[in-house]
Amino acid sequence: MRINLLQKICLSLIVLLGCATLASAQQITGDIRGTVKDPSGAVIPGATVEITNTDQNAVLRTVKTDKDGSYVGTYLPAGNY
Repeated sequence: MRINLLQKICLSLIVLLGCATLASAQQITGDIRGTVKDPSGAVIPGATVEITNTDQNAVLRTVKTDKDGSYVGTYLPAGNY
């Protein structure tokens, strides 16, 4: 079966568009979530959590835990924390 030039061009475009879609799905930020508990396992509401990028040795975000001891740091740049 022979593929003509127009079919080759169409197939190439489909492959390129598929790759572009995959590349656009990559994210450059992320979230960190957790719960602060004491040694007995009880949650700690109102605790201060510092989210530190260990590559830069810099605190990028400071958040407080909610009434359930949970916290979230959003839109953090990619890196090690």
